[in-house]
Amino acid sequence: MAAALLVALVGVVDALRGGEPDLAVLFVLLGTALTWLVAEASTRRPLVGVRADLARWIDEHSALTGEPAERIVDRAVADHRARLDGAPNEHQEPVG
Repeated sequence: MAAALLVALVGVVDALRGGEPDLAVLFVLLGTALTWLVAEASTRRPLVGVRADLARWIDEHSALTGEPAERIVDRAVADHRARLDGAPNEHQEPVG
């Protein structure tokens, strides 16, 4: 992504030096859009390290079921969190 931003910056400088203000505006818009995309992508989800055996299981389960790995992980984390909060999950009977 840094290379694309560098290309946009060089494009702005070259367009301005060549007397092409319209082209310079396009390169500025390109750089702005790229910067926004990088910022958006970096704030979506925090990265969490996963043990190698769990990552392998997630990949195998995803390949076997066709379900996206992200959905498998989301469901597993939600289930674990619910159990930490004391709520029964779909695989256990309610206590009481």
